[in-house]
Amino acid sequence: MKLFNYTPIIAGFFLLLQGCLEPKSEDIWDLDRVTTLNTIGYCRYSAMSGDLIFVAAGQGGVQIWNFAPLFETNSVPLLKTTLDIKNDLAVVKDINQVAYSARTKQLFALETYERPILIDYSNPDNPINNGQAMSEKTEEFRIIDEDLSFTIIAADEDDGIKVTVFDGFMLNDSTVLYSPAANGDSQTPVNGRSSGIDIADSLLAVSIDQLGVALYKYQSPPALQTFLDSRDTEGNAISVTFHGNSGLFVASEEGGCYYFQIMADSLRFKDEGVRFANDLRVQQVSYYENMAALALGSQGIALFDITDPLHPESRGVYDIGHVYHTTFANGYLLAATRAGLQIITIGI
Repeated sequence: MKLFNYTPIIAGFFLLLQGCLEPKSEDIWDLDRVTTLNTIGYCRYSAMSGDLIFVAAGQGGVQIWNFAPLFETNSVPLLKTTLDIKNDLAVVKDINQVAYSARTKQLFALETYERPILIDYSNPDNPINNGQAMSEKTEEFRIIDEDLSFTIIAADEDDGIKVTVFDGFMLNDSTVLYSPAANGDSQTPVNGRSSGIDIADSLLAVSIDQLGVALYKYQSPPALQTFLDSRDTEGNAISVTFHGNSGLFVASEEGGCYYFQIMADSLRFKDEGVRFANDLRVQQVSYYENMAALALGSQGIALFDITDPLHPESRGVYDIGHVYHTTFANGYLLAATRAGLQIITIGI
């Protein structure tokens, strides 16, 4: 009996599989870690305002870093302030999201499944904790600000999409007191657990766990949000990121990532979307010009070329530790990790 040699076929199969899973070596982008900022607690989130980077440092509270030295002379950023955030029982909160309104000088912090914390930062030498607002089980929020008002838009596990407007009242030339506006609330129920939210111009998107993603036309309270369209996704949709107002990235955890094109005339999704990073557990997406950075939790980060977002091209997966969130600041990639805030340059 003649034996057939399967070795070349098997070897060829594994070479083909490797080619499918990994980008070509010449297409991989280079990562250079400039430095890692010590955030004491786990670094979970960062947000930029001018030269300042506001950091959610887990049980380390909120940190404010001055990035002017980095942007101007490539020097290490300087820690400006650390705010310990505690509840009424003096228990330290585990902060996982921050936002800052430069127009109203208000700082916002969130511990998951809690209510957003409002901090008056008009005097950086004397920040004032004004307590919590909205409702329990807030998953993620966004801020819309005007000269003397701001609006908190939240994905709430119980309430769906929750919106509250705060009006400002001038107490003196330098002090403004903010309080919830009359008839400034709305709750739009969704058929599932709201896990992430984003807003772009008049569009609002919310990830709904096992049900995928829903798109709304944003309406100021007390009006409910106007439903436009929805799409199911593989895996659990846990965060959304608008790509301008013409597209939407959806991090679908074990389902990888999706890009949905939004039609300008109907404000609906054009089709069923483009799925990529299928074999990765995507937690969140940020982008800058033609670069998209995917936070992968314990897998690190993945980079994609989105010159054509309908055809994303992998540019590498990088094990830089456990990554919760990414954002871009003046071309630098900021990765919020358990080891601190990593500042990274990308060589294309």
